[in-house]
Amino acid sequence: ELLELLKKREVDFVLCFKPNFKDEEIESHILFDNQLSVIVNRKHPLAERKSLKIEELLPYRIVMPAHETQARHAFEYFFPGMTEKLNVVVEINEINVLLDLVRSTQMITFLSEAPLYQKEGLIAIPIDAPNTQMEGCVHTLKKVYRKRAADEFIRTLRATNAVMERANDWLK
Repeated sequence: ELLELLKKREVDFVLCFKPNFKDEEIESHILFDNQLSVIVNRKHPLAERKSLKIEELLPYRIVMPAHETQARHAFEYFFPGMTEKLNVVVEINEINVLLDLVRSTQMITFLSEAPLYQKEGLIAIPIDAPNTQMEGCVHTLKKVYRKRAADEFIRTLRATNAVMERANDWLK
């Protein structure tokens, strides 16, 4: 939806994960790299694992990001048909509520690592599968003048600690 607003020129740029499809009108500049991961609380039996295969998660209760979230789109793209096999007990569209639920229970979820930045009590465990990268990007229209205010906002965003730790050097 956000990329459609950009194409209609209703917004100057979009901050979201890189889509799983290429659009010739839009250029995407990576701000940080992430991987779709299993999110658990620090006391969860899986918390010590370095990676997990998706099949290992079948016995666990799952809090799934809602259909309209990028994490859900990514999960279904990377693991088609797997949602129906998992023990999904709730779907939530508010990431902070989802993380609070995972933090306070033995349920698990699937998100990129980014929402865990400076969050206590949660662990991101990479999923042992190829090509599960979720790149945080700023998206702009190709060959279109970008306003100075938009450039300055992007520079300011890029300078934040959360982005600097994962940054790619595309905007100086």
